[in-house]
Amino acid sequence: MSGRSTGTCKLCLRERGLRESHYLSKGLYKALRNLHIENQNPLLVTGKGAFRTSRQMTAALLCSDCEQLLSAKGERYTIRVMSNQKGFLLLETLQRMTPANARGGAAAYKCAKSTEVDTGALAHFALGLLWKASIHTWAPAVGVRTRVHLGPYQEAIRGYLRGEAGFPANVVVKITLCTDRESQLIMYGPTLGNAKGSKTFNYYELLAGGINFGICIGAGIPGTDRRQCCASSADKWFFVRDCRERTLSAAIATTGTTIDKPQRHDRRP
Repeated sequence: MSGRSTGTCKLCLRERGLRESHYLSKGLYKALRNLHIENQNPLLVTGKGAFRTSRQMTAALLCSDCEQLLSAKGERYTIRVMSNQKGFLLLETLQRMTPANARGGAAAYKCAKSTEVDTGALAHFALGLLWKASIHTWAPAVGVRTRVHLGPYQEAIRGYLRGEAGFPANVVVKITLCTDRESQLIMYGPTLGNAKGSKTFNYYELLAGGINFGICIGAGIPGTDRRQCCASSADKWFFVRDCRERTLSAAIATTGTTIDKPQRHDRRP
């Protein structure tokens, strides 16, 4: 434990030696490096704009076992299948499947029976990142301090991530794979966004290498959204589309928006 601080691990709640936990996994930074330009660092969207940077946000929050748990349950798989310099494995996998619906360049796939898509790992990754955004105020190298407020859902998500409870009630994770190259090259952490009907629930969005995660939280989530959850729905829907407009809107929403304190829409679900 030399060189590590000691304290209560935020995930297992035990007194342990704590590691420097990354807000955005260091594997994301490595995967999104652009080897074809002079500044090869990944493009990160923060509250001050979009920047190429290798500087990462860390804090002593988790013990070694819990860091490994988050990696094994979701981060490792997500980083492997998201867009990188070698391709976009998850998108290529879906495009080999027959879509349930397709129109105008967009498609929807039922992945419940797929042996090639680990829907649970993707949901674990997304909720792991959202949970980390709720337990600490992160100070990026460039940008504003970042934190989200999950109210009673913070503990429900912690129990799920730890493996102490099932997928949390009144939580939905929706996944869209982006076909546009712009969305495949950037990343941003959980951002409080807008979704149809979101006055009755909280909606967060994050992007990692062409995988757009939309997370709905609250008792007022409509049935349509519940049926689209990649983890808890019967069909485990995945969507494929050009996300340029969506990514730009989210980037604009992130830029100049501090979610360090609860906002009007960042209410307790």
